[in-house]
Amino acid sequence: MRRPLHNFFQEKFLFLLCILIGVIHGTIYIFIAPPWAHYDEPTHFEYTWMIANREFFPKAGEVDILLRRQIMQSMIANDFFRARGGRPDINKMPDPVNIGITQLGDPPIYYLIASIPLRFMRNQPIENQLIAGRFVSLILFLAAVAVGWKFSREVAGKDNPIRWMIPLTMVLLPPLVELMSAESSDSAALLVYSLFLLFGVQLLRQGLKIKYILVLALLVVIGFFTKSSTWLMGAAMVIGIIVSFFRKRAFLGWILVGMAFVMALFLLFEWGDAALWYRDTLQNETTRIGTQFNGEKSFAIRLIDDSTERDVSLYQTLPKKYLPSNPGSPITIGVWMWAEQPILVNPPQFMVLNDKGQRWINAEPVMLTQQPVFYAYKIKFPAEAWQSFIVLKPFDRAEPTGTIYYAKPVVAAGTFDVWQIPAFSDANASRGEWAGKPFTNLVRNAGTIQSWPKFRDFVYAFVDKIDYRLTEGIGRAIYALDFKGAFWYTKSTLLAIFRSFWAKFGWGEVTLAGAKPYRPFIIATIIMLAGCLLGISKKFSWDGLNTALWLGVNIFLSLGFAWFTGISMNSFVSKPHLPVARFIFPAILAILTFWSFGW
Repeated sequence: MRRPLHNFFQEKFLFLLCILIGVIHGTIYIFIAPPWAHYDEPTHFEYTWMIANREFFPKAGEVDILLRRQIMQSMIANDFFRARGGRPDINKMPDPVNIGITQLGDPPIYYLIASIPLRFMRNQPIENQLIAGRFVSLILFLAAVAVGWKFSREVAGKDNPIRWMIPLTMVLLPPLVELMSAESSDSAALLVYSLFLLFGVQLLRQGLKIKYILVLALLVVIGFFTKSSTWLMGAAMVIGIIVSFFRKRAFLGWILVGMAFVMALFLLFEWGDAALWYRDTLQNETTRIGTQFNGEKSFAIRLIDDSTERDVSLYQTLPKKYLPSNPGSPITIGVWMWAEQPILVNPPQFMVLNDKGQRWINAEPVMLTQQPVFYAYKIKFPAEAWQSFIVLKPFDRAEPTGTIYYAKPVVAAGTFDVWQIPAFSDANASRGEWAGKPFTNLVRNAGTIQSWPKFRDFVYAFVDKIDYRLTEGIGRAIYALDFKGAFWYTKSTLLAIFRSFWAKFGWGEVTLAGAKPYRPFIIATIIMLAGCLLGISKKFSWDGLNTALWLGVNIFLSLGFAWFTGISMNSFVSKPHLPVARFIFPAILAILTFWSFGW
């Protein structure tokens, strides 16, 4: 039966209205935002410009010195550094000048598309070329809005306001439109992921059909060459295929997904690393090893330094409640150490984080033998410490130097006799007496009784072929299992994503004014979640639940990717790099589905 003519024109009008609002809103941001005022815009433009002006495709590590100086001059002329420590003098900068983290080597699809107008603008000022690149991003965003219009008709029935709420929210959400009108590959990622969600929902609702599987597989491949924030579409596709196979008995599909997840854990991980230690080493062997210590079977930490490219180390966060409250208070540090051959090494070091990053309190190196010997020294607790760490970092130079062993490291608040050996009252060395004085060991799992997982060697080898930064990051991510020492990062990440989802612009430097400006958004989110629960209870269907669960998986994967980006930048033990909402914007259609349904 044909739809009434007025309904057809009403839908067309609403669609064109959404596109028009998107054009106006996006164009405002294109011109109101100063040049280079978006995340990594200088280096995104550098990649695009080099494609448009080079005969050969640029490779990771390449630099155009003249281009970089042009960009830097433009950044200075447009007051980029006004809020970042003052106007620099370009004449004093060594080549190549630093314009940010390079994008060369990143997936190329967006940059190829954005380079098209630049090929006809080679004699134009680079600010004009940047504006052209921003318009390319806006066009990709409007295409994603059109996909969102089609998507909303898949998840909502006739006359349901969700059909216009999703695309209208896309073009009205300021941080989303601001980012999608920047010279950035985020706009291409949004379009690819939106298409993936559209065909994924069609697969779930219409059953296992080869055409949908082929389209989803093609989008996964395209996503791999678009932006890393879309790479987890592969996992979401597999889950979608499994669930759609059991469409009439969806719970069986989700049970199978759960079983596959558990099997994947056994396949990807092995057990045996020293628990509560942050792994900054790529050694294949576990960091926990059984040993004979003082004539008894015990455990020790094993750190293997066989890299020519990096220093290896293990970190542990020290609990604040046991640390001194006053700067200058004494702390005593000790450990049993030995090596496979005599060698000069650093004892465990004390490190704190503050506004300027890491601050190390170094100690005199010690000569190790093949026999365990107790070494100890005293320090004064520094001022301005956000977090405090004990760090096992035996060497300060990147050259292979052998295997070092540590047993029962001690950090005790107060002054203790470094020539005496502490006597522990329990197997995990958590407390005891030191030269007749009782103490609490701030090092957790000091006896290395507890262990936890590490990725298997083949996982590191496979990931390293994709990106060496992923190899380092996946090892560091396991430290999140230390809830006491690392949960602050997860909490801060969720807060940063929430705030930047609603109103945070530029490089995260433009925020809302007022004492608690984000409180209304918290209240609105609570109402939305309550609405979702109410709606599920009133309008329950297995098809609807199936779709909701799959969209929820995509949101969770996007949040996981965002969470991981900060970890890959060493945020656990250095100045934090908290991810913002741009890392979850590719899954915006899934997010807005729950938001609209809740309201």
